[in-house]
Amino acid sequence: MARNNQSSNMAMGMAIGIAVGAGIGAAMNNVGIGVGMGVAIGAALGAFYQRGDDSDDEVEGETGRVRRGPTQRESP
Repeated sequence: MARNNQSSNMAMGMAIGIAVGAGIGAAMNNVGIGVGMGVAIGAALGAFYQRGDDSDDEVEGETGRVRRGPTQRESP
């Protein structure tokens, strides 16, 4: 099962934030301000996604059993 790592979460947050900010900026007739707002929004979204995805747990098959991954203390 595929898992996202922290850098892809940050990149996803930045991309979403910049797209939203550019849309807001275009509506305000000032794309520069919108992109600046988008970078700020994207950094916040990326940090939020990183905080929420710190688990290595995976769900197996149709039974819905959860296989526990290593915790940070157990990681090499």
